[in-house]
Amino acid sequence: MKNKIVPLTINEIGAKGDGVALHDGAPVYVPKTAPGDVVEAVIKGERGAVQKIVTRSPHRVHPVCPYFDKCGGCSLQHVSLEFYREWKIAKVKTALSRAGIEAATWGEPVFLEASTRRRTTMTALRIKNDVILGYNEARSHNVLDIERCIVLDPALEEKIQALRPYLPRLLGDQKTCDITLQYAGGAFDMVLTGRLQKRGRFSFEQDEALGEIADKLDIARISYREKDFRPPEIILARKPIVKKFGVLNVDLPPATFLQTSEAGEQALTEIVMNYAEGGTKFLDLFSGCGTFSGHLLALGPVTAIDGDAPAINAVAQTKHPGLTAARRDLFKNPLKESELDAFDTIIFDPPRAGAAAQASFLASSETPRIIGVSCNPASFARDARMLLDGGYSLASLTLVDQFVWSAHVEIAGLFTRP
Repeated sequence: MKNKIVPLTINEIGAKGDGVALHDGAPVYVPKTAPGDVVEAVIKGERGAVQKIVTRSPHRVHPVCPYFDKCGGCSLQHVSLEFYREWKIAKVKTALSRAGIEAATWGEPVFLEASTRRRTTMTALRIKNDVILGYNEARSHNVLDIERCIVLDPALEEKIQALRPYLPRLLGDQKTCDITLQYAGGAFDMVLTGRLQKRGRFSFEQDEALGEIADKLDIARISYREKDFRPPEIILARKPIVKKFGVLNVDLPPATFLQTSEAGEQALTEIVMNYAEGGTKFLDLFSGCGTFSGHLLALGPVTAIDGDAPAINAVAQTKHPGLTAARRDLFKNPLKESELDAFDTIIFDPPRAGAAAQASFLASSETPRIIGVSCNPASFARDARMLLDGGYSLASLTLVDQFVWSAHVEIAGLFTRP
């Protein structure tokens, strides 16, 4: 039996970037549609797949990327710039509103241009003597060959495409690997993830290819891991990768987390420093490699804490006299009020899941100023609600859109205790 095609009218765009319609009283999520679109779609569960656009939304524009319709990366190239920006602002306000939160003031939102991302992970698939290099298709394991990604920094885009001639020598037929390439500190860092080795070793041909990649393409470091989330092992290192954060020069470990773009990092740092003005003793929770700590040291002593051993060790190795760096799992072992009250300014920048365990203790602390940074408005709102219930107020909030054409957005908020 063929799938039934039904007419749908798109009413809004949901939090994940999909258009939302109603069918038989239930929401249906339809990717890459816009409010006002009337479409014919096949419904499977709560998702719809467009077969035909009957009436075009007034917000709809032609995507600038030729891969947009199939690629699982960008989700919002098909709407006008004005609508896109208004939607991102509304997404943040909606998340806060649902938690009963309203910011006293809003900073001017920062919208970055495309072609600024300094990190990407592409999948390489070898089929006989050819290699497909690109991203997965939307909601699929199929790899879409992409010869140019317009959200990447041009230098990064050029470098990853230059890998193509070497990949057949790294991969067996019908084999895949993920290639993460990041540009930081004026150097390229590459991590390969997949089952490339046999009996724990690379073949002679693979070793040759890796050496040529490093030398001919000027890749500073190449690391390898068989599975994602395992610590990468450095297999070639031509020069150190040193990133400057304020007064700190940090020797970055492989696969280290950085903000998505240099411009995004700069924007968030300026916001945090503005919010931190007047502070004298700082605590940087979920500090990573010191993105904010290095700048805060210009204002006073900083204690940086993170659960990631390579990242916090890299910060500690700078041996800056005003810096204390410690490893601690803030999800399982958050700082208590007695520890938090030693600081007049606290910054927390957790992963997408937020910092619920730590936020509950922050809410009970006497620290006069807390700065929260998040790439997830929903988890930010949950954590913010705890702070407000503890007596804090959200004095200011600023949006930074460094995830261009995606549903993600970064925000930074200043909480103060009267």
